[in-house]
Amino acid sequence: MQNGLIYNKLSDCELGFDAKLCPKAKIDEERIEHLCSKMYLVARKNCSSDTERQKIQRVTPEQLEVWGIITREGNRWLASNAYALLMGDPAFSIRLKCGLFKGDDKAVFLDNREYTGSVLELIEQGITYILSKIDLGGYYGGVYHNDRFELPRQEMRELVVNAFLHREYLQHDDPVFIAIFDSRVEITSPGGLPLGQTVERALTGYSKVRNVVLATALNYMGYVEEWGSGLQRVNRCLAECNLQGISLEDAGFAVRVNVFRAKNSHKAVINSICQSGRIPADRYAEAMNIEGVGEGANPNEGVNEGANEGANLNEGVNKGVNEGVNLNEGVNEGANEGANLNEGVNEGANEGANPNEGVNEGANEGIKETYIAIFNSPGIRTPELVTKVRKSRSTVERAIAELKKLGKIEFRGATKNGGYYCRENFE
Repeated sequence: MQNGLIYNKLSDCELGFDAKLCPKAKIDEERIEHLCSKMYLVARKNCSSDTERQKIQRVTPEQLEVWGIITREGNRWLASNAYALLMGDPAFSIRLKCGLFKGDDKAVFLDNREYTGSVLELIEQGITYILSKIDLGGYYGGVYHNDRFELPRQEMRELVVNAFLHREYLQHDDPVFIAIFDSRVEITSPGGLPLGQTVERALTGYSKVRNVVLATALNYMGYVEEWGSGLQRVNRCLAECNLQGISLEDAGFAVRVNVFRAKNSHKAVINSICQSGRIPADRYAEAMNIEGVGEGANPNEGVNEGANEGANLNEGVNKGVNEGVNLNEGVNEGANEGANLNEGVNEGANEGANPNEGVNEGANEGIKETYIAIFNSPGIRTPELVTKVRKSRSTVERAIAELKKLGKIEFRGATKNGGYYCRENFE
């Protein structure tokens, strides 16, 4: 996390398209103050401790000028393209397209979304979408229940940030794409690598920043830490989780990053998250009908929350079910006839299934997305949840009620200024 405002004007750097003026962007004192406040709040939200939060200094219009986000001409302010990106100004609109596909190609899609907004909003939407579609495993550490995503959350966040930070904005209407397949997550950003940058250099830590002004703003807000270290850190973390390193492709007109999921996502969850537990990994895998889980790992009671012995789970299914239920791939898209689901849960179990307690078991997309939104934005309130989840207020309120009933979330603070938080420990 960036501690304080340490940057001077970047006069010795080759400024990109983000530093150029955006004459059509709406700018005035009120909007500038709004941006300063927004950046400060995001920077504090992205801190991992109270000590870090106390070190964050407020942003001023003068600091935005130093960074090149705005420029003063006489008695008026002028906006840069970076300002328009951070504000979500319609004069410089950008898009994010997300899709969930069956199998390993785009022949059959299970979900398709398109988002518009500021670069900050689209980064959060991209992270939320990925986390809502990949598997979420659970284990017990002592008396606490912990959840961990199939792919490391912080590293996926880094790759989404990179897609918006390093993309070419000259054709700003070209979207960033996030495609989720059975075997991989694919993130594609417009524009090839900057001149002088290569795939090999990028993977070994060489940094060539295309959008310096935007990078400075994202660094202050905690989205970017050390320039050039991101991809190495991502690969190191993936290796620690027994996952394959990313691949990076430069097609000249676009850059694509592939993050590879394990062939069996349950095996990845078991091998990467299980600490000391009650049964050996090979016995748990045998009960789950999972091949390739080595001896010595110790899954804790409650991994994937309550899948009983004899369940046959196909690839990509992360929903705990009762004995003998056979769930097909993509089960989170529509329930079969006769499913007996918990109150408010509408998707995700076959005939006769009785889903066990938990967010990731048979829960409909509204509940899971609400949970992920609270996970990503501690202290969030209902109106902001409605905007982020993109569901009706009544749907979000039902999801909140269900999550509170399950003991997953709680409301903290006064009614007027409090918000929702996850109750459990997360990694």
